[in-house]
Amino acid sequence: MEFALDKGWLKLVSPAGAGMRIRAPSATVTAADATIVTRQDGKMFELFVESGSARIADTTRTGRDGAVHDAKSGEYWSREGDKPFVTERRAPAKFVAAMPRHLLDRLATLAAKFKGKRTPLSVDREITLAEADPWLTGPYRRAFARRLSGRLADPTFRKAVEANSAAYPDFDRILHPEKYPPTEAGAPGTPAVPGAPAAGTASAQNVAPSRAPPASPASPPQVIPGRTQPSSASPTQPAPPKPGSR
Repeated sequence: MEFALDKGWLKLVSPAGAGMRIRAPSATVTAADATIVTRQDGKMFELFVESGSARIADTTRTGRDGAVHDAKSGEYWSREGDKPFVTERRAPAKFVAAMPRHLLDRLATLAAKFKGKRTPLSVDREITLAEADPWLTGPYRRAFARRLSGRLADPTFRKAVEANSAAYPDFDRILHPEKYPPTEAGAPGTPAVPGAPAAGTASAQNVAPSRAPPASPASPPQVIPGRTQPSSASPTQPAPPKPGSR
């Protein structure tokens, strides 16, 4: 199971087995058979391992996982922006003082109580673009773009997207499909041109020869019986005299 934490606090008890994953703007945490308390506040990410162990991966600017660290029980890890992680052997007093009081208690096991039950959700109001922005620009942006594409019918929502269309490329493809023309198979990124020859071929009518064809070789002189064969010297220049002759 995977959780996304864009801002705020989260206390999680991960059972043994496949475990759970938390994705935050600064890090990705994987834990199994562990209890962790984590916080994302602006560019600051903090994690305290209450029990068990966890693995922390740096999140790069491209959204991919970077260096991986092993966090043990009782350790505190933090990272600010793109800076490397720092760790302490215990949670600092500042972190504990800021923690919500109810997170200091052990989490109750309530899964069995709600097993097989589904609570119907009531609609409060439609989501605004400011509220949806963390999800539309995060690691799950494509899934949320499909889920919230119906909001583009709202003029206010659509106008807000248009004002910053570069931040929402998935919505821009829906609003302006003419900017993304279909490509020809076999020629990515190049639109088809009607009447153009296929790739790798050329029209014989439109291709001029690059040079004139070579001249045919001169026919060799015919041999006539009883006559002296002509010299190979040029006919316009006399043959050179033999040594000792005048």
